[in-house]
Amino acid sequence: MIFTDLQIGKGIQLDLILEGDVWLKYQSDHSVFLQSYYLDREAGQAPEDAVHKMYPHAYIEVFDLRQCYKQMCQQAETAQNAAAVAGHLAGYNIVLGIGPVINRNQIFY
Repeated sequence: MIFTDLQIGKGIQLDLILEGDVWLKYQSDHSVFLQSYYLDREAGQAPEDAVHKMYPHAYIEVFDLRQCYKQMCQQAETAQNAAAVAGHLAGYNIVLGIGPVINRNQIFY
């Protein structure tokens, strides 16, 4: 998150809820704009595609650990599948000539 306004005033408060949700309480009397991967994703936008206006005394979720974990698992699976396809196309279970990089039975968690 990047605050782009010099009038943050009383600042922010971060709350850790349950096991990984982070909520931000903005304690100033002035609006600010911030960048947030989590808010971009919630708004259906590409990362760093927009800034989000935070109103005075707003309390919003800015990070969800479970969602982050799911996204990391999806990216690992996509990379594993791409590497398996690349190895299959090469014919020797290798990726770009670098020995066996990924065992197809290996699971990333």
